Formats: sequence, structure tokens, C-alpha cells
Amino acid sequence: MKQSKPLTAYHSDKLKVMSLMCIVLVLYLHAVFHEFPNEILGMTFNIELQRIVCTTITRCAVPTFFSISGYLFFRNLDLDSTWRDAYSPLWPKLQRRVRSLLVPYLFAAWFLPVALYVAGNIPIAAAVMNGGGHSQLFSTPLPLLLRDIYIGKGWTGLPATYPLWFLRNLIVIVALSPALIAVMKLLGGRRGLYIVTVALLIYWFIRPGGLTWLPGNLMWFLFGACALGELSQLKPWPFVIAYVPLCTAQLIMPWAGWPHVQPLISVIGLVTLWTLYDRLVPSTFSLREHAWLQTACGFTFFIYLFHEPLLHIVRKLLVMPLGHTSLSFALSYLLSPWLFAALWVMVGVAFKKYLPRLYGLLTGSR
Repeated sequence: MKQSKPLTAYHSDKLKVMSLMCIVLVLYLHAVFHEFPNEILGMTFNIELQRIVCTTITRCAVPTFFSISGYLFFRNLDLDSTWRDAYSPLWPKLQRRVRSLLVPYLFAAWFLPVALYVAGNIPIAAAVMNGGGHSQLFSTPLPLLLRDIYIGKGWTGLPATYPLWFLRNLIVIVALSPALIAVMKLLGGRRGLYIVTVALLIYWFIRPGGLTWLPGNLMWFLFGACALGELSQLKPWPFVIAYVPLCTAQLIMPWAGWPHVQPLISVIGLVTLWTLYDRLVPSTFSLREHAWLQTACGFTFFIYLFHEPLLHIVRKLLVMPLGHTSLSFALSYLLSPWLFAALWVMVGVAFKKYLPRLYGLLTGSR
């Protein structure tokens, strides 16, 4: 792989804005109401609304995050050089990822179970939480507690703070990077990167997995290294024309084969999202000229780490003014990700201002 040129201001801003947009999409995935009697049981409109949102654009969020991570990780790794030159930039990267990925994970993994435990012992809070808010996690033996906090019940399961499965898998992928680079070098350097990526994509077609499936996550990580820097040269409209009918067909046509087609649909969706940005945002755009947007982009990781269970508090509070109606749940679902993101940016600004060292520790100074 040739030495990468420094990111232009436009592309640096694009990565920040796309990350902010994708974290809002993640909030939509996590803001869904359940088919419980006290939520949207029997409300067909709300169930279909959430299904449409979660089956269309929000599915691009996680692949985009993994692809951005892979793109940035491989930018200055020259796979076509000598073994020594290929590995020399890797070790500083791994050291930086300890601070920016591993340390935040070690702390943030406790946030949701501790919050649920505390809320479960406050009668008012427990009354509005699904399952009463009580967590049995802290009654388990310490080895099992640590397993459930940091790993989950197997790698296909979720850690106790379930949104952090993404960070868990990303840490594993980064930890495996020395071995991955060795495989790529043996397969021809840059050519090996493409071979491994295509092999993982084919494997995903044959053995489809879920959102947290590690081989699929690795495929997106390497896809970003392969293609993300080149996608802007493509026109978005052919991908839009392909993506919309495919999503529509998934919504209206039951078919057992959709999991096998999902990798292709996700690739098309990611390319659509990435190329549409370049057509909708002018090349003269500068994030520095939009202070509020620049501030919000600086707290994407903070929102991701600590949005559960606070997002659920916001979405339930929004239902109260209109009561238990289909309209109130629909409005809450559509508005709560944006309102929570705005609120949490303000919290992040105050946190960073008054407790900068603690904020830097918890977020890896990101």
C-alpha cells in the first residue's frame, strides 16, 4: 500500500460529520419501543415505522463506523514495503488504541449495569423501567461478573452495556492486526488486503451472521482500508436506484434467502451514504464555519459510550404529554435521538470544561 497523503480539510470534516450522522442512526436503532403492553403492543403503525427505519438507512451506521476505523488504521501502513517498514508504524498505532479504545471500554462497560442497579433501587425510577430495572448481575461470582461486563455470554452475545459490542469487537480486530498484516504480506501486500476482504465477504454470503458477527465486522474494517478513500469518485445515483428497491423488497417480501443477500445490500447502502455526502455537501464546506456542528462532532464518542440507559429515559418522558397513544410513541421515536444527542452534547461540553482530565480518561481524549 502506498504511503497515504495527509487528509484534506474537506475529507477530515467529512469523517467527523459522517460519524455524527451515524451515531444518530445508532440512537434510532436503540430508541425502538418494544411490543410490550405498556409500550407499542398492537400499534401496527408504530411497529411498521420502526421496522422501516431500522431496515433502511440505519443499517448503514455500523458498517460505516467499522469502515472509517479500518480506513484510518491502515492509512500509513505500507503493505508493499519490507516487513520491517510495514510493521514499524503499527506499534505506535496499537499503543494509541490502548488509550483511545481499551481504556474507555474498561470504564464505560460498567455504566449501564451500575445505572440499572441504582435505578432499580429507586421506586419511582424502577416503576417506569422494563423489568423493574433490577439487575441480577452483581449477585453473580466475580469471574462471571467480569465475563458478562466485558465479554458477554460468548462472542456472539453482548456485554452488559450492550451497545459496547462494537467497541469490544473493534478492540479484538485491532489486537489481531499484527497477524492480519502478516497474512496480507504473505498474500502479496496490498493485493493480500483485497484477497482477505473478498474472502470474508464471500464467507459472509455463505454463512450469514448478525450485526455483532466478528467476521462481518472484520470485513467492514478491511473494506474501509480497501475502498473508503476511493468511493468519492463514484456517482451515487446507481447505488440509490439499487438500494431503495432492495430495501423495499425486504420490507414487503418474506424470503429465507435475505440473510445471504444482506452483505451485498449493506455494501450498496454504505456506498450510497458515502457518495451522497459528496454530492450534497459542496467542496467549499468547512466545519470551522459551523460552530454548533463542529462542537457536536467533537462528542460523537461520548454519546456512543454513555447513551444507555439515558436515551430510554428521554424517549419515555416524551410519551407522557400525549399519553399512551400511537401518535405519542411515533413522535417520541422520531424525535428522541435528536433531542438526546443535543442534550448529551451539552452535558459533554460541561463535563469536558469542568472535569477535563476525567473526561479525557473516559473518552480516550477523543
